[in-house]
Amino acid sequence: MTQAKKKKRRRKSTFSLGDPFPLKLFEDYMKKWKRYSGGVIVCEPKKTKTRFDRIIFQSRVVGFFDRVWIMTAVWDCVTQGDMNELYAKVYRELKPMECRLYSKGIIRKRFYFAPEPILSKLEKVIPGFKISDSLSKELNRSKRVMELVRSVKPGSLTISLLSVPVMFQPFASQEAALLKGMASFYEEPESITWMVTLSKMFNRWIGIKKERDDIMRLLNTIHTVIRRKTMKVIRQIGQSSTP
Repeated sequence: MTQAKKKKRRRKSTFSLGDPFPLKLFEDYMKKWKRYSGGVIVCEPKKTKTRFDRIIFQSRVVGFFDRVWIMTAVWDCVTQGDMNELYAKVYRELKPMECRLYSKGIIRKRFYFAPEPILSKLEKVIPGFKISDSLSKELNRSKRVMELVRSVKPGSLTISLLSVPVMFQPFASQEAALLKGMASFYEEPESITWMVTLSKMFNRWIGIKKERDDIMRLLNTIHTVIRRKTMKVIRQIGQSSTP
């Protein structure tokens, strides 16, 4: 085989033809993956492609044939081993900023971020807890974020912190247990772990690679915003804690 022909050969794929649909679609962004029970797929992304530490895929069937894919990008900002009182205060400052994407209109949708509804319930069970629209406003002001949102048109998009201790996770589907778990985590945070969760029903043929790339651009742009917000809160609390 000539050198020219060798150069023309496509690189060997990391994934096989039998792999789940999202793995083949997002192959260029992923380094390796593992499948868990319940159809959960956990991927380690390429560091050159994103600053998220893990990307998790799940799916659900809608109607008879359609499938909605749920994609969660996870950023371990502060791991359990690095948590201290400063970072606990940072977590408590960030938790009330959780938000989700909403839309108005039918023909021309207007997208916007606003605080997560469950935060209003946490206000009733956590003394001193006060909802903040700080992160929502920053996302709404980002022309790049909103431009990519309009391009991707996700079925849903939420930005939240990991907030349920392991002992409560089996009961997280029950609202009372979920709120109790969140209140417990708020008092003694175990980590600062951001999760950006997006759902999307893919057309497998028309413009799918552009959709894929825009999804990753959207996730990476949101990461920039939440990282900037997190670092700002760390600096503010650090300065206020200095004698």
